[in-house]
Amino acid sequence: MASDPRPILKETLRTVLAAYRLPGFPRVAGRLPGTQLTFRVRAGESTFVLHRCNEYTEPPDLRSQCLLASFLRRAGLSVVEPLKTKEEESFVLAGERLWMVFPHATGRRGKPNRPEDRAALAEAQGQWVAAAERVRTAPEWELIARTAKRYRQRKSWAWAVPLDRVPHFAAERKVLEKARLELRPEEKETVPPALDGLGSALAQLEQLLARAGVAKLPHTVTHGDFVLTNTLLDGRSATVLDLDCYSYEPRAADFARSVSHCMRRVPEAELRALARAFQSRARLAPEEMECVPLLIAAYELYYAVMHVLLMLEEEGPDRAKMLAAIQEEAEAITRYHKERDRLTRLMLPARPWHEEAP
Repeated sequence: MASDPRPILKETLRTVLAAYRLPGFPRVAGRLPGTQLTFRVRAGESTFVLHRCNEYTEPPDLRSQCLLASFLRRAGLSVVEPLKTKEEESFVLAGERLWMVFPHATGRRGKPNRPEDRAALAEAQGQWVAAAERVRTAPEWELIARTAKRYRQRKSWAWAVPLDRVPHFAAERKVLEKARLELRPEEKETVPPALDGLGSALAQLEQLLARAGVAKLPHTVTHGDFVLTNTLLDGRSATVLDLDCYSYEPRAADFARSVSHCMRRVPEAELRALARAFQSRARLAPEEMECVPLLIAAYELYYAVMHVLLMLEEEGPDRAKMLAAIQEEAEAITRYHKERDRLTRLMLPARPWHEEAP
């Protein structure tokens, strides 16, 4: 019988907390929901959050993440920034994993079914873009941008990939080739057509990205997972959490991700309002916003590639579910051609932004 892991975890938590100068006697006051181990910590009259990073996180990633958070805060964006340890490090290595402590942030998690929350998220995404532009002149910007350019592994099968690099990621990692090698006898009639369809969609996406000149558009360090569950709302203000998926990609990428989740279930008037909320802060050029529909298609194909990687790890009926998801997501290019003109009109204001009243 395996030994009880809880005493080991308690010792790890004590080791981590001892590395910080927290007030009073720190104690774990309960676990918070999330995919990684996260705890609420009481220390004196203060509350903190103790978070275990995913197993693929490396120290250089965390240092750049903390540097990015620091500069975004200086530029006026509300970002939860990790505390420094007694050794002035931004993390602790304990139990073969990296741990971080954050100050407890006030506010509530945003809810996807609330239009006002979606509007607050869009405005916060625009604030991120504006703040990132303000820190671009900092000496450390090149380090932050260079670290953000590479693919970032989140799980054994899940990666953070810049939206304009999805076809390159699939090719470099030989995702479709590996999937074909792992076929089971009963799948040899159903899976190859789905993989062929995805391969064709990725090739079309690469051509469309080149034709639209996306590589020449202004790029910035983006959040990569800027969703409502990673945002704390307090009235109209928003605090951004979890920067561990930060990427280097077109400036509208975070906004495109969030729009993709709601564009088929909210009225056109709201989509137009979301674009205006984002642009009220970001002020992107029209050609950048015109690429939002294409970035939405890229995001759907990103999920298709991730589902192929997940299918390689799944057993039994879950593989069939993954296959169905891949087939649906591979239709992203077809949907792009069908919806491009409508979405583009919704993304662009009636007048250029420089003509808008302040």
